[in-house]
Amino acid sequence: MERADSTSRVLDIKYHILLPSGEQVGGTVDVTQWMAVLRSCRALEAFLRISHGQVTSWEVAEFLILHDSFPRSLRFCVDALDAALHQISGCDRSHFSSDAERLSGMLRSNLDNTPFIFAKAHPKSTCTSPGGWLNGTFVSASLPAASWNMLRVSVR
Repeated sequence: MERADSTSRVLDIKYHILLPSGEQVGGTVDVTQWMAVLRSCRALEAFLRISHGQVTSWEVAEFLILHDSFPRSLRFCVDALDAALHQISGCDRSHFSSDAERLSGMLRSNLDNTPFIFAKAHPKSTCTSPGGWLNGTFVSASLPAASWNMLRVSVR
């Protein structure tokens, strides 16, 4: 859970603070910063292996959020959390025996059903950044911050 929290904070900071005004999304400064984001998540080598050297904001965000086998991606961390909670309780993953299992299952379901391909298919949408898209569509469809805190308390 700490890995997922760290990854989400790095993504949040990248798009709300780092890109200087007047710089273009996808410009040299933006690509360099996305590579720094990947480095800070220890993901640069893994990302470059699957992206064949192309670094775009959408692909970096998608990789750090939805990649199912990268240990620092949100999806991987949430899947591991959900599996651990169900292993502890002995309950089947399709059922819930606690609020923590219910909340992790809800987050897992939201990640599984995230329409991230929308951003690639509609590059001229009103949302011009992965950060903006994440804070709009994804986060509103995902668990609210209070649920994250509740999940943290439930797991402890």
